[in-house]
Amino acid sequence: MRKLKEVAIMGGAVRTKGNITPHAEFNIFVDPLAAKMVFESGLPITMVPLDVTHQVFLTPQVIEGKVGPINNSFSRFMIEAIGYDLTTHKFAGKELIYLHDPLVVGVVIDPNLVRIEQLSLDVETEEGEHYGQIKEVKEGAKVEVCLRADAKRFLELFLSRLK
Repeated sequence: MRKLKEVAIMGGAVRTKGNITPHAEFNIFVDPLAAKMVFESGLPITMVPLDVTHQVFLTPQVIEGKVGPINNSFSRFMIEAIGYDLTTHKFAGKELIYLHDPLVVGVVIDPNLVRIEQLSLDVETEEGEHYGQIKEVKEGAKVEVCLRADAKRFLELFLSRLK
C-alpha cells in the first residue's frame, strides 16, 4: 500500500447536497464506515465529489453535435450505455448526463483539469438523517478534494478519448 502514488475516489458531497439523501452521496452512503477507514488510512487520496462532477455533463446538443459524428464502436456504445435515444433526441428521463466516473479518470490523467483544496474530512457513520455525510472538520483526515473543474478542457479530453 505504501507504493501507491494516489487513490482517486469518486464519491461524497462536501459543499453541496447529496444525491441519495439531502446530505449524502450514494457511493459514501452505501458504506460510510469503509469510506471513513479509507480516509483515515494515511493513503494519498484525491476525492472527486458531486461538488465538481456536477460541473461536467453531456447534453443532447453535445451528443448530437460532437459524440454522434465520431461514429465508431466506442462512441455508439457510449450513447447506448447512457440511455440516449437518437430518434427522440433525449435521455431516458433526464435532461443531461453527469460524467462522474469519467471525470475521476480525467483527473488522474490531468490533475490540472480541477482546482484542488486539501481539507480535513470526517464521515458520519451513525444511523440517522446525516448518515453517510462528508463533513469538513478542524481535525480529521487530510484529503485532496476537487472543487472546481475546467469543464471545457475536460470535455475536450473526454471526446478525444472517444475517437
